Amino acid sequence: MSKLSDEFLDIVKQMLVAENMDVSGFAANACREGGNNLVFDIDLQTRHLLAKKYYRSPQDARDRLGAEWTFIAYARALGLNDVPATITCDEAQGIGLYEFIDGRKLARDEVKLSHVEAAARFFLALNGAQRFEGGKNLPVASEACFSFAAHIDLIERRLARLQTINATDDLSHEAVTLTADLISRWHEIRAAIEQQAGRLQFGLHDELPKSNRCLSPSDFGFHNALVKSDGQVIFIDFEYSGWDDPAKMAADFFCQPQVPVPMEHFELFLDQTMAFSPAADEMKERSRILLPAQKVKWACIMLNDFLPDAARRRQFANPLADVMARKRSQLDKTAAALRSLNL
Repeated sequence: MSKLSDEFLDIVKQMLVAENMDVSGFAANACREGGNNLVFDIDLQTRHLLAKKYYRSPQDARDRLGAEWTFIAYARALGLNDVPATITCDEAQGIGLYEFIDGRKLARDEVKLSHVEAAARFFLALNGAQRFEGGKNLPVASEACFSFAAHIDLIERRLARLQTINATDDLSHEAVTLTADLISRWHEIRAAIEQQAGRLQFGLHDELPKSNRCLSPSDFGFHNALVKSDGQVIFIDFEYSGWDDPAKMAADFFCQPQVPVPMEHFELFLDQTMAFSPAADEMKERSRILLPAQKVKWACIMLNDFLPDAARRRQFANPLADVMARKRSQLDKTAAALRSLNL
């Protein structure tokens, strides 16, 4: 293990001792699936935990630990067991300890209607009338947008960052080419959004009323879920969570590329999840209008590996990762996303 991992695990042991836990049988195994943080499976013989050290950098000052910890606390206060229990945390070190979930990730072709409905139920449970009081101290979600103009500006900032990629090798040259194609397609999509919003009298700069804002897991999807042996779906990884636009929540659910949700379930998902809002039909229409924009956003996210800070974050989470293989995979996913935008 690396020096960073050794130091991390020493702190974890100290945290466990402070919680009066027996660490005599302490064993740790790195979990390599996380893309942002250093994660270890901790076996205490009598108890199984998950330890997570959250990524921090001067270029990314998000409080990932705080967002995840407070979101789980909110969900558990509602009596939900669809999320892991929290154990203890060290804010100064950016480390959280959680219940270990004995489950597995769904494969890309395994997502069924029952799974989608489980996700919709989870979202609705989070977004009852109690959310305004119970969630009043929760943060705004990472990259939350509450107007069409804000969604547009966010995507254009992401595209601008991708334009800084230096084509120093074949893979980065391909990333530059894909970025140019994305920008060309984005111009068409932006024009369509502005036209549709105008037709429905949605002001581009009008802020979404608080009554229509939701508490979102953010980065919501089955890439951040585990299925237990009894079929229960447990949702994990809430470091980007908080108050958000429900249209972004729905788009994230269908646009994330790791475990794609079939688009055939999109309308049903909207019917079920947007019922939280007093303006459900308007929220469904808002989601339909913004879906292509969110597809562009996710295509940009797939190319993040070609940007310096994202590359450092991946290295932090998994120092043994094959960087070139991951870049190749991300390029292929981006190309597929671009093809779907051109249909």
